[in-house]
Amino acid sequence: MITKLVVFIDSAVVGHLWLDEKKFFCFQYHENWLQTSAIPLSLSLSLRSEPYVADESHAFFANLLPEQKIRQVIARNLGVSPHNDFGLLEKIGGDCAGAVSLYPDGVQSTAEMTYTAVSTQELAHIIKELPQKPFLAGESGFRLSLAGVQNKLPVFYSEGQFALPQGGAPSNTIIKPPIETLDGTVENEAFCMALASAIGLPVPNSFIHDLDDSRIFAIERYDRAESEDGLKRVHQEDFCQAMGTLPEYKYEH
Repeated sequence: MITKLVVFIDSAVVGHLWLDEKKFFCFQYHENWLQTSAIPLSLSLSLRSEPYVADESHAFFANLLPEQKIRQVIARNLGVSPHNDFGLLEKIGGDCAGAVSLYPDGVQSTAEMTYTAVSTQELAHIIKELPQKPFLAGESGFRLSLAGVQNKLPVFYSEGQFALPQGGAPSNTIIKPPIETLDGTVENEAFCMALASAIGLPVPNSFIHDLDDSRIFAIERYDRAESEDGLKRVHQEDFCQAMGTLPEYKYEH
């Protein structure tokens, strides 16, 4: 039996993703999406009724996943091969970059949306454990994913309180601990954002938050927006996705 993942933009079904007998990625837009929407999932995946086969869609979806050491730790924690992009998306492809989320067929993307508030002490413990538990992968209720090689965590932040999104709930903030092998990364990111703002560039809100024995850099997600119906995901893609470039080639140019 073929395992299919349902691909959503926010809460709307865009299409289905599956692997063929050669383990190639296959993606097909849902007919309702084609009839009611004019937004392609990616510039590399224009709207059409025919499926994208033979790994044509692989690059877009692979670029939703963490990379390098973080990816390896997540794969080990989940009992999935680090080379199995589909398996990783099945496990952690809930709250991703942009408005895209993926769930196994038959699982509702918004079935149990909740936010669990965490204290400063609890957050400090989570941050300390991130190298061993990136994106809280393997913990019940968490399906979080962002590309990149730096430890980070999508959270919900409001009125001074941090909370963890579960059950398909969208995050609105990304927090980043210091990089162990580099000095001053938290302060450097905060300075660069403040400098960009000072010269008139549009930048998300950001701040440094002190924990018990460390500090983190927190930045508002530009791919989230408040609406009358609550927090909404905003669709976006990076140049690798738009150009159909796999993650392993993104640092070559």
